[in-house]
Amino acid sequence: MAGEFLQKLVNYRTPVAIIGNIDAETAASAPLRDFVWESNRGTQVWFEPTLDALRERLRG
Repeated sequence: MAGEFLQKLVNYRTPVAIIGNIDAETAASAPLRDFVWESNRGTQVWFEPTLDALRERLRG
């Protein structure tokens, strides 16, 4: 369900940042870990552990 929602946002070229530490979840799930890694390589969907980390990423 979340993937479908994110896909709609990507289709409309709406950037999305998901803020929060999901280390435990990605450690427990290889598909989630792969999804987060692939998302963070792009420009539309980013997973960041903190708002400060997002700010740093936006500064480039």
